[in-house]
Amino acid sequence: MIEILAVRNCKYIKVDNSLINCEAKFSHLADEWIPFTANPNDTEEHGRTLYANAVKGDYGIVTTFSRTLDEELRDIRLKRRPLLEKTDFYANSDVTMSDDMKTYRQSLRDITNGLDTVSKAQNVTWPTKP
Repeated sequence: MIEILAVRNCKYIKVDNSLINCEAKFSHLADEWIPFTANPNDTEEHGRTLYANAVKGDYGIVTTFSRTLDEELRDIRLKRRPLLEKTDFYANSDVTMSDDMKTYRQSLRDITNGLDTVSKAQNVTWPTKP
């Protein structure tokens, strides 16, 4: 049986609080701090126990889940790309692009401008396709 010797730096890593990242010392790994992801549905008892004890506060406060600005901006760009691709044919030389479509496409390209906080990125306003 694996014994949990110590745990530190617990942080939820999913919005539903279903996983906790931490550093742990276990009986079978001597005095080494190792990164560990605790899961209430772990196949190993020590993983389930560590998760339950962390939630109870046995290792201190579990830091709340949060995303970085880079993660938010990446997701915005991932959503923006197919929206632009769906309108790329308007940019062909044999198609006349309306001013509304030009404005829409420019708004998509500019959507990350000024997004310098996670809150701003999470509350971005998407333009409406004409």
